[in-house]
Amino acid sequence: MPLEPRHLNRLTFPELAVLVGASAPELPSTELHRVSALGDATPDSVVFAQDDISLEHALQSRAGAILARHGQLPTTDPRVLWVRDPRFAMALAGKAFAARNDGPLVDPRAIIHPAASLGERTRVRAGAVIEAGAVVGEDCSIAANVTICHGVHLGDRVIVQPGAVLGSLGFGYARNPQTGEHVLFPQQGSLIIE
Repeated sequence: MPLEPRHLNRLTFPELAVLVGASAPELPSTELHRVSALGDATPDSVVFAQDDISLEHALQSRAGAILARHGQLPTTDPRVLWVRDPRFAMALAGKAFAARNDGPLVDPRAIIHPAASLGERTRVRAGAVIEAGAVVGEDCSIAANVTICHGVHLGDRVIVQPGAVLGSLGFGYARNPQTGEHVLFPQQGSLIIE
């Protein structure tokens, strides 16, 4: 049962089990909405237990699903999903919850120059600026208030976090020995993120 983007910020327990490649004694019909720390766990959240001590704490929590390593502390708690690497499984769960398909691919408040290149299925959030000559690959995620300057090349599946500036001027200056004036040295090359 492959997961598709239609699961807007929610997973059923069986869907989570398939996503993380887990085995479980039972598959409750719990609906899960988020990942959380043990102290913030609620019946709609997923937590992970890296060792026996954290598994004991997780079993005492209110979490709806617990990701634990094969061979950890034995338990028959139906919330436990046995996985190879609980931390990696938690990352997969977090990614699935964050994968929203709400709203347009390009927010109308983003500014994309007509001479910029934007790959298919790339998301651009509000306030982002992509300048002329910038190339952004497919399936990228450009967060809010990002600036991608002229000449920057992003490959496929690149994630740019909020507020980042890619391709801005460097810090190379030449100093006039007589006056002390600093003059911007011509920048060479371009930024490429594969």
